[in-house]
Amino acid sequence: MFTSITIWFILKPDFDHTGGRLYLKWRKKMRVIQRSEDRTNLKCSFVCNEAIEMLASLHVMADPDHHPACSDWAKRKYSLLSPKLKEEIDFFGSVYAKWYFIMDIAADVTSDVSSEEGTVEILVDSIRKMEQEEFAYLFLGLPAFEFDREELRKWIEWPDAVTKPALREQAGFFEIKDVIYFLKNMEEIKQRLIWVLENYWEECFSREWDAIRDYEESVLKKERIFFDRTDPIEYMKTLHPGVKVEDGRLIFQKNPDYSIAVSKIRELIIFLSVFSAPHLYGNIVGGKVNITMNLNFHSVKLRAPVPKDMFSLLTAVSDETRIRMMKILWNGDATTKEMSELLELSPSTISLHLKILKEAQLVETNKVKKFVYYKLIKDSFYKVQESLIDYFEY
Repeated sequence: MFTSITIWFILKPDFDHTGGRLYLKWRKKMRVIQRSEDRTNLKCSFVCNEAIEMLASLHVMADPDHHPACSDWAKRKYSLLSPKLKEEIDFFGSVYAKWYFIMDIAADVTSDVSSEEGTVEILVDSIRKMEQEEFAYLFLGLPAFEFDREELRKWIEWPDAVTKPALREQAGFFEIKDVIYFLKNMEEIKQRLIWVLENYWEECFSREWDAIRDYEESVLKKERIFFDRTDPIEYMKTLHPGVKVEDGRLIFQKNPDYSIAVSKIRELIIFLSVFSAPHLYGNIVGGKVNITMNLNFHSVKLRAPVPKDMFSLLTAVSDETRIRMMKILWNGDATTKEMSELLELSPSTISLHLKILKEAQLVETNKVKKFVYYKLIKDSFYKVQESLIDYFEY
């Protein structure tokens, strides 16, 4: 089942004068934002969103070495995908800005989704129903740079007339030939994108999401408390070193920079992500500011408990005497008396260690006449090796 978690709070204007500075205070359980020269509502939300995270993970697959915390995870998961899915993921990652602007599509169409609805399903359905002009506008990342839609309409009508100067900032993200191909084949690109999203969710990301969601929900609760006590613009500056406020403008220091006048911000959406670090992911669409809070990918997996059977087995072998006993038994069965003589320890000491090994299901007994032989269960060692690898690998 697809899920997303969103916490909303409305920051309303006050009539006190504060010299234009933003700040929060309590008033009848309502969080209040105050600005003397611009008394407008600012809607703020923290969003835990499966569609955004899925697309962020696809970006990591396209550029794993720039995401050291989760690069091994990305390479391993990529290796397990079907050949056709790998090919299509590579196509979008290498040709269309490593999934950057496709993430913006998800942010645009799923940020208002309630926790009961599946954002991947909604993303796919929204892309399927999206008009060509809107799809092109978002897919090519044009909102952040305030491209004129009339100019885009001319591109759609005459794709071959698109030039590098016309692309402006987007020329740093796309080759001209790839933009022209997109404009000529938008329906094909749309269907290929939908196919990738559906199949990547089914083959891979649906099995990763529950653990990610649980961790992000725990962070979300803490961040909400912190946000309540903080100036919202100052809070945004804590999300990434590349977020600045200069001369009344909020600036995302990217290449190229995005910016918006603080007075024009109407909505702030903070997406939690374990895949985004160390980058600054954000976008500005009209008066809406989207920004990602970078979380540590390792924290997701460290929340998983150590399997009890593995822990008890490792505890059983974490003793020098028992390791030496197992070395004997690895190469043949032996009695308590034989191991006592070989290790120069009393039979009672050997018996105590054998009891621990037996409780950990590492040894079993075999009675031959009046003698009790101990046999090492070698399969247990192979299983613990597999369990260790499964636990260590994400």
